[in-house]
Amino acid sequence: LELENLEIMPKAIAPEMGDEARFRFGVTPRIEDPNLREARRLNFTAELYDMNGRRVKTIFREEAFTLDELEAAEPPERNLIDGRGDDGRILNGGVYLLRIVLEPGQDQAVEGMVVVR
Repeated sequence: LELENLEIMPKAIAPEMGDEARFRFGVTPRIEDPNLREARRLNFTAELYDMNGRRVKTIFREEAFTLDELEAAEPPERNLIDGRGDDGRILNGGVYLLRIVLEPGQDQAVEGMVVVR
């Protein structure tokens, strides 16, 4: 399986104003078998990095998603970027990279976003 269609909405947030971003992603090829769709769980890690390559936030690590969650009209609630680092402080203004990893070592996708202060 491979990751596809990583999207952050909106691409720029102002956390001091209470802004948050949600993100979504999918996998390809699409699994059609209903029994497999119900039973299969895929593990993902989502992390946010600054432009120096330093991880500033682990959003989730090796968390299981169902295929239906990935294909829902709205992203899952846990797919949230609140503009804060792991230490709880608001991130500095700048460009950040969201990296999603599918089942450690299988595939990854990266998308950029902006934090405005």
